Amino acid sequence: MAGFQPPPRIKNALDNRKLNLSTPTPGAQGKYASLIWGLIANNPRITVYTNDPNDQGESKGYGKITANLDLPVLFMFLEQLKQVIEHDGEIKYKIENKNYIFPGGKRSEKPVVTSELWFGKDKEGMVWISVVARDRPKIKFTLAPSDFHHLMNADGTAVSAGQVSKLYGRAYIRILEQMFISVAADNYVEPPKKEGGNTGGYNKSAGRSSGGSNESSDDDMPF
Repeated sequence: MAGFQPPPRIKNALDNRKLNLSTPTPGAQGKYASLIWGLIANNPRITVYTNDPNDQGESKGYGKITANLDLPVLFMFLEQLKQVIEHDGEIKYKIENKNYIFPGGKRSEKPVVTSELWFGKDKEGMVWISVVARDRPKIKFTLAPSDFHHLMNADGTAVSAGQVSKLYGRAYIRILEQMFISVAADNYVEPPKKEGGNTGGYNKSAGRSSGGSNESSDDDMPF
């Protein structure tokens, strides 16, 4: 129908902007990328808005890179992130997110990697998260307070950035765990009945892909 406008999405506690992560967009001076958390059709979604002028248009997801998860996988990620926080030294992991894609309108024979959720700790002790996809910007979001808050020792010296990231990460995970349980319980939507077998479920939006896997290796990551 011409002029049809879908109803506005009902906002929930995950829309609190204080939960978003932000960092300068690589190669785009003055631009900032953001990572936000959401729940769509009962399933967690982590979305990166690259805000990169060279990362726009339909083929680039209009500047969005999305990790579509389910609740058990989200909590698996958070449990492993806890291990990362307590680990001494550099470490990183990734979760491959697969689904069917529809190049040329035809469904792929098998599910392929549509995005990857990377997370780890760098040599400075900073805990970080990233959502990546093929031929898209790779953006590292560190877990740390904003510039408006600084944790200090009693003598006026700053607590090390690595220690602050560890504390912030622990707190951040506690918030996310409680938020997602509450929002999922309060906003449950009965899934529509499937017709004609499995069509890829909640991740079907990956059908914009032009084909091929988004799988990347450790060597592909700049951090």
